[in-house]
Amino acid sequence: MEDLIAQERPVSGSEKLDYRPPLITVVLILLCFLSLTFTWNHFWNTNEYSRIFLTRALINHQSFSIDKIIVEHNTQDKSFFEGKYYSNKAPLSSFFAAPAYLSIRLVELFGRLEISEPMEIYLITSICLSIPSALFLLLLFKFWASVTLHYPLRRAVMIAYALGTMVWPYSTMYYGHLLAGMSLFLAFLIVFSISKVKAGKKTFFECGFFCGFAFALEYPAALIALCIFIYTAIVGKNLRAALYQLLAGVAIVFLWLYVDRIESLIAPHVLELFEPHGFVLVVAIILTTVIGLAAILKAPTNIIFFLGAALPVGFTFYYHLKCFGGLFQFPYYYETFQQFAIAHQQGIAGVTFPGSLSELGGQLSALLQLLISPYRGLFLYSPFLLIGVSGMIKMIRDPEWRREGWLFLSIMVVYFLFLSAFSDWEGGWSMGPRHLVPILPFLATAVLFQVGRTGGAFRKGLIWFLSISSLVAITLTFVGTVTFPYFPKEFLNPLYDLSWQLLLRGKMAPTLGELFGLTGFYRLIPLIILVGVLSAILLRDLSREIYRHRVKRIIFVSLSLAVAAGILLAGWFGSRARTKNLSPYKQTVQNTQRARVEALMKREIK
Repeated sequence: MEDLIAQERPVSGSEKLDYRPPLITVVLILLCFLSLTFTWNHFWNTNEYSRIFLTRALINHQSFSIDKIIVEHNTQDKSFFEGKYYSNKAPLSSFFAAPAYLSIRLVELFGRLEISEPMEIYLITSICLSIPSALFLLLLFKFWASVTLHYPLRRAVMIAYALGTMVWPYSTMYYGHLLAGMSLFLAFLIVFSISKVKAGKKTFFECGFFCGFAFALEYPAALIALCIFIYTAIVGKNLRAALYQLLAGVAIVFLWLYVDRIESLIAPHVLELFEPHGFVLVVAIILTTVIGLAAILKAPTNIIFFLGAALPVGFTFYYHLKCFGGLFQFPYYYETFQQFAIAHQQGIAGVTFPGSLSELGGQLSALLQLLISPYRGLFLYSPFLLIGVSGMIKMIRDPEWRREGWLFLSIMVVYFLFLSAFSDWEGGWSMGPRHLVPILPFLATAVLFQVGRTGGAFRKGLIWFLSISSLVAITLTFVGTVTFPYFPKEFLNPLYDLSWQLLLRGKMAPTLGELFGLTGFYRLIPLIILVGVLSAILLRDLSREIYRHRVKRIIFVSLSLAVAAGILLAGWFGSRARTKNLSPYKQTVQNTQRARVEALMKREIK
């Protein structure tokens, strides 16, 4: 990474190269991640527990099956195959948590302690997700020096990214999306280094490994990994060969997926000559070898990428084979919860292509809701990320960053289109667009590129917008995260209809403040102070970017706070009016669900 920074343009008088990592800022952000424990004794988030159940089965019973685990505590997020129950998630997040879980069990055993189930998940999440997420910020910040040398701007965008997006809530809940996103961005950084310095085969191998790692954490991450592979081929000047290799891979997968069908088609014609099953297998092996060797010879360097990916992907396929009887038999195909089973049986594992105008309209509606709706809209929860859209265009127009710009734009477009076609695009009980979490590091980088490489009055306007929209995003994320970040699907405007209402009623998530005897609203005071300090750092850094005089900086900070407060207040009244206009039936459904959530949050904690 030092080589990347060294190749940047010379430092001008208005810029000062600063290699100091923002350690104090990152520690404060980490404390925000760790402050919320979500240790409700009788609320089980099925998405998290499905992963942890496999972890327990691995350590306690040396088994992939969770049969013995669900006897004590059941979950709807499970799959059933040949008489046994399994987790319905990609397996690597469960394996990734195994060392932390084993350590907790050893502490219990030798320390004669008893750790509750919710606290166990909190500790696993802290070790395997919250801390890595905070450390990733240091890597991101260092890489951003190749985008702009402005230290305050990088730190301000880092704070906005960490606290004003879905990074915060999903650094506190054990889902696989954030880990997959970090792994994919790390793969991109490795490829980016190839374009700046000479890299050997090891670099391609590492890139492939992290792409495969992301797939083993979250299956849809394969789409972003594919974009990164094509970017790798462009950097390595092997694009044509890469496309040939992808087609060869599709042909091989298609061949083995339909071996049984091919056998049934030719059996009536060759039954008297030779045994059909053996014949089909021999032909499949020969074709696989021929196609595979031809693909390798096209560009051997690209194959190094696939060899790196083969480790985590091969492990995942082995898990599929052992649990579900086939390499491509994903857990989703064997869901036990009827609603999930129906959803994942549509199209290809839940991904459908519009076959009529009504279906096309439904997917366009899903796309708009993922973009701007108060239900799951990425740019409503984090409006400052809108700068990243124009930032990608700016990258494409820059000859030095054109390839990266096309990569970022393709990742965003492909992932949005994929999710709009996915039957479970809403993400169940979740806060915001959780499936979009993997693209956040790319979008945040594009935000920095747009602001950091723009001058004049337009730059000043961008920083004003970044300041105000970041404050709005941090506030909305704070309210959703500190209350109940598992939004039921019945709330079309969950931040107002659920989160704000819970906060006004004093219903908040358990926090570490309770360890110091703080109860009620007072248990949020340490977290409010942390967020306040980080917001002050963000405002100070942004004010320094455009104003030298202290008075102007004070005016900038004051107006940013006032305008952000006005936007939040206007949003409050608009949401209130919209809720009042709901039909009596929808209002009853929301009130019932809110009462249900409040009942879950009343539980005593340990």
